[in-house]
Amino acid sequence: MRSFVLWILTVLLLFSMFNAIPVVSRAIIRVPQDYPTIKEAIGAASLEDIIIVSEGTYKEGQIMVNKSLTLIANGTVVVDGLHEGHVFYVTANNVTINGFIIKNSRHERSYAGIFLEEVQKCNLSNNRLMYNWYGVILVKSSYNTLAGNIVTNNLFYGIMLHDIYQGIPSQGNNLIWNNVTNNTEGGILLENSGGNTLKYNTISGSRYNFGVYGSFLIRDFINDIDTSNVVNEKVVYYLINQKNLKINHSTFPDIDTLEL
Repeated sequence: MRSFVLWILTVLLLFSMFNAIPVVSRAIIRVPQDYPTIKEAIGAASLEDIIIVSEGTYKEGQIMVNKSLTLIANGTVVVDGLHEGHVFYVTANNVTINGFIIKNSRHERSYAGIFLEEVQKCNLSNNRLMYNWYGVILVKSSYNTLAGNIVTNNLFYGIMLHDIYQGIPSQGNNLIWNNVTNNTEGGILLENSGGNTLKYNTISGSRYNFGVYGSFLIRDFINDIDTSNVVNEKVVYYLINQKNLKINHSTFPDIDTLEL
């Protein structure tokens, strides 16, 4: 009898413990139906809410995303940053920005269509970024995903990962299936930020299409970059732990330009 009572008490205790686990309720907020602007919707949202933005042009300078949210464009949604700062300035983990046309950040150093600062596990996918100073910047931001974005006609670089003065690197990020073209100065730059994965990216039309810069071999230069990446219709060879190679058009016939 004693064992039976103890068994019942154990079951009841486990049941109460499972019922005590909080359940996150994700509300759906619609712009402009519920709130006229994206900024107001973000201000009203709770953690993990979904904001769906209906088709149209939204002229909003520097939209701060300071909580974990999902932002989804429903149709053709243009976000015009009015040259006021970053168009989207993300300072929270687990933010998704999907399907927007993002343009007109401030035309000055370090401003971007999307700026991630010290965040993790964000997802930027299927966006078109143009006429910004930078398309996308990741600063000290790791384990994020940039997938299926078109980054074109930005005034400086398309996509840049860096750490600011050799501090915390932007590492463990996945850049997949992005089309980075016709950005004035550069396409994709990894600066003091190793440990990233680049696959199936198409890069062309910039002064410097692709670059890796750093001071420390392991921290800054070891990346997973394979020949699925293409620069000017030529595959990318990112060589690690290789020696005694002769690199020329006979040994690497698909190579475009090599600068040392």
